[in-house]
Amino acid sequence: MEDKLRKQLGKAISALKNGRVVAFPTDTVYGIGADFKNESAIKKIFTVKGRESDKPLTLLLPDAEELQHFVKTIPKTSQGLIQKFWPGPLTLIFKASARVPAYLLGPDSTIGIRVSGNETARALIQGFGSPLATTSANMSGEEPLRSGSEVSSKMGERIDCVLPGFCGFAPPSTILNLSRYPPGLERKGTISPLLLGRTMRRKVRLGENVFFKILLVCTGNACRSPMAEGLLRKMIPPDMSKKLIVASAGTAALEGGKPTESAVRAANELGAEIAGLVCRELSPEIIIGADLILCMEQGHKDSVADMVPEAWEKTDLLKGYGKKGLPKYERGIEDPIGLPIEAYRRSAREIQSSLTGLVSELVRWLLP
Repeated sequence: MEDKLRKQLGKAISALKNGRVVAFPTDTVYGIGADFKNESAIKKIFTVKGRESDKPLTLLLPDAEELQHFVKTIPKTSQGLIQKFWPGPLTLIFKASARVPAYLLGPDSTIGIRVSGNETARALIQGFGSPLATTSANMSGEEPLRSGSEVSSKMGERIDCVLPGFCGFAPPSTILNLSRYPPGLERKGTISPLLLGRTMRRKVRLGENVFFKILLVCTGNACRSPMAEGLLRKMIPPDMSKKLIVASAGTAALEGGKPTESAVRAANELGAEIAGLVCRELSPEIIIGADLILCMEQGHKDSVADMVPEAWEKTDLLKGYGKKGLPKYERGIEDPIGLPIEAYRRSAREIQSSLTGLVSELVRWLLP
């Protein structure tokens, strides 16, 4: 660590010890924090943000070993999550122990806890010698800030000390409530709800305002991906349909176009209506907004990664999804464009068969 940053950390630690509020980078967005044992400092955080006091803060720990001091019990469901995702962008909500002050408690005497993977954040907490009560560095209702310079510019006069840094463009942390059964996803982040379910071997309930967005990708968004969109919507169980959002796009789509007549016909023969769909060109915004991206060919997957490199982990090929041992060269779905109707029918049947594995995964790990 550079000498300049060490000196700035020293000033920040001193500010915390004097009951002040400090801004610092994390592995998600910029945060502001204070001594969790100092009620007047905690009140200042709410004043700084213009935030209602009934919205609880998160307790940021130096490491996972400290967790036992702040929760009543550590559920078995949490152990795999902690091992896999801490330090990292996952906030877990537990029943709080008596050590957590009443002014930090959320509904049903709970507390959200995270271990950040950011070196500066961890050095700050370790140097201070105690966890911090934290929240994102922004005015309530506004977008989170990403750099020390942004915080200084927009909130500097409200905050006692701002550490330098840059957080990148990752979303805020995923929030999973383990204080109830089944575990509830209260906020989406970079960690897929499906991955959370697989890790816990438990179903995840999608919170009131939480939706799971699936994006299907082909080349022109005129045959394979709209057929997949229509078929998937038909196959999703009715009780899950309000929580699952299905869309499609093409890496070289003619924006505003329509699915081909043969694609409409082939999909209709399998019970899916796609005549009303409109072609969309794949974009970084569409990619970032999706929770799971399934492509018809490896080239489409590469295109997604070229636009948004961090989307690689949530992108897969549709054919063989959920299955093990299928070689990549066998996972492409035939492009029927310009071919006779039978080629469209083959692609539609192959898409339908592949979607069966996806629907099985959704039903296995998610609850609406």
